[in-house]
Parts: sequence; structure tokens; C-alpha cells
Amino acid sequence: MRYFAFVRSIFVIMVTTATNTGSMASIDNVSNFFHLLEGGKYDEAANYLAEDVQFTSPKFKFKTKEEWMKGFPTFHEKRGAVAEFSDTVEAGVNDKQFIRRGKAKVMGLSISLMEVIEVNDEGKIVSSALKKA
Repeated sequence: MRYFAFVRSIFVIMVTTATNTGSMASIDNVSNFFHLLEGGKYDEAANYLAEDVQFTSPKFKFKTKEEWMKGFPTFHEKRGAVAEFSDTVEAGVNDKQFIRRGKAKVMGLSISLMEVIEVNDEGKIVSSALKKA
């Protein structure tokens, strides 16, 4: 049994090492971005955004980092969190796409949400689209 666990551990290390290290850095960037947002540290969070980032949701749309900086902090501070998201960021269909899942209450109903985040080669967020799952 110990031998199997050891072999499995070595296999996991080999697979992890063989994956694109850029995607690991990107998932960390996405996680850090949302952690900073939740803490109200918008200026620091903006460091993880590309200049031409696009955010879309049923409540707002921002087409650049500058628009996001002007509009999102006010929106977030007035409305608070409009949904509860898992702390886990999942890998998407490729190494530049990530997914967060959450839930929102609308008129007493719980609605499942999915946020699809895409990054560029530098690991900066270029798009975030929030929609019903």
C-alpha cells in the first residue's frame, strides 16, 4: 500500500511539473484578483487586469481597465457582493480560461452562476463574463 501511494505521489509530481507553469501562475493571478476585490483593494486588484479587459454581467459592462476602475468600486461598495462564490477557481477548456461558480438570491430564489475568466499570455485578465449556470 505504501509503494502504491509513493508511486502515485511521484506520478502527480511528474504530471504537475509537465503542465504549463504559465497556467498555474494564471490561476494564482485570478484567485489573487478576486481575493483583493473581496477585500476592497481595487487598486491592487487592477494590477491583474489587462488594459483592454472586458467585464460583462447582467448588472454592468466595462470595456476597459479604466472604465472598470471608474465604475466597479462604486458599484461594489453600494451594492455589496451580489453573489456568493466558491473560493475555488477551476480550470476552463484551455490553459487561459478559468471558472468560478456561485449562487445569488433573486426574489427569494437561489440562482446558480458561472463566471468565465480569460487571461492573456502574461496571465492578466482580459475578460470576465458572469451568467446563469
